[in-house]
Amino acid sequence: MDSTISDLKDLITAASISLSPAIAWLTFYSLWREKRRERLSSIRQRLLEVKEEMEYIGNWARAEYNEESSHDDNWHNPFWQVKDFPSRQIENFNREIFPSEVGRSLSDALVQLEAAIAQFRTLLEKHRKFLQDGFITYNQKAKDRSSSFYFLPPAKWLAELYRLNKEIHVKGIGSSINPKGLHSSWIKASKELDPAVSKLSLIKSPKFICAGHLLAGVIGVIGLGFIVAFFYEALSYIL
Repeated sequence: MDSTISDLKDLITAASISLSPAIAWLTFYSLWREKRRERLSSIRQRLLEVKEEMEYIGNWARAEYNEESSHDDNWHNPFWQVKDFPSRQIENFNREIFPSEVGRSLSDALVQLEAAIAQFRTLLEKHRKFLQDGFITYNQKAKDRSSSFYFLPPAKWLAELYRLNKEIHVKGIGSSINPKGLHSSWIKASKELDPAVSKLSLIKSPKFICAGHLLAGVIGVIGLGFIVAFFYEALSYIL
C-alpha cells in the first residue's frame, strides 16, 4: 500500500512538473498574441495616416516634368513659387517602424520617397534663398519720394529664376524615367501601400513561437500521460 501511495505521489508530481512549462507557455503566448494584435492595429493606423499624407502629396507628385517639353510662364515670375507640403507621418514611420513589420518592399519605397522629398526641399530652399537675395539686391525706391519700392531685376536674374523653377519641377518632381524624383518615388510607394495594409494581419509569427508551441505540446502530452497513469493507478488501488 505504501508503495502504491508513493507511486501516486510521484506520478502527480511528475505531471505537475511536466504541465507547468506548458501552462506557462500558454500564458506567455496569450499575452504575446494580445500585444501583437495591439501592435498590428497601431501599425495599420500609422499606415492609414501615411496614406492620407501621401494622397495630399499627390497634388505635387502626380504630374510629370521633363527637360525637353516642360515649361510654365510662371517660372519667370518672382512673385510665384512652389509651396512645400507636410511629410511628418512618412518621416516618423520610417524611423519608428521596423521593415520586418510591414515588409521590405514598402519600407524601401517609403525611405526612397523621404529621400526624394528631401531633394525636393533642397531645391525649394535654393530657390527661396535666390529670391530673398534678389529682392534685397534689386529693390529700388520710387523717385517720387513716396514709400513705394519697385522690383526691377535684370534679364539675367530672371533667366536664372526660370532655371531654378524648372529644376524644381524637372529634377525635384521629375517623371517616370527619373527613379529618384518625387513623381517616381511617390508612384512606387503608393503601389506598395495598399497591399501592405491588407497583408498586415497575415504576417507570419516568428520562428520561436512555432518552436515554443511544439515544445510545449510535447511537454504537455507527457504531463497528460502522467495524469492518465495517476488515475489508472488510483483506480487500480481503489478497486
